[in-house]
Amino acid sequence: MKEIWRFPLKNNDTVLLMPKDAEILCLKLKDDVPCIWAVFTKGDEDEPVSRRFVIKGTGHPIDEPNLSYIGTYMQSSSVGTLVCHVFEMID
Repeated sequence: MKEIWRFPLKNNDTVLLMPKDAEILCLKLKDDVPCIWAVFTKGDEDEPVSRRFVIKGTGHPIDEPNLSYIGTYMQSSSVGTLVCHVFEMID
C-alpha cells in the first residue's frame, strides 16, 4: 500500500528524513511554508534516509554541483513577491 506525506522545508538548506523509496510528487506552499509532497510504500517510513534540499531565489548564484530541480514557488514578503526554486542535492 502507498501513502503520501508532506515534508516542510524549514530554511534555505534543509535535510529531510524521508522514507527510502519516497518519490517526490510536487512542491507547494501550505500556510506560507514551502512543502514537498512524496509518495512511498507503507512500512518504508521505518527506514528513513537523509535527503538534502536547497532553495535559491531568482538571480541568486547556484554554486552547488549535482542538483536536481524539484519545483518553484512564489511567496509574499516585506520587499514584494519572492520567486524561489528548490533543488535536491544528488550524491
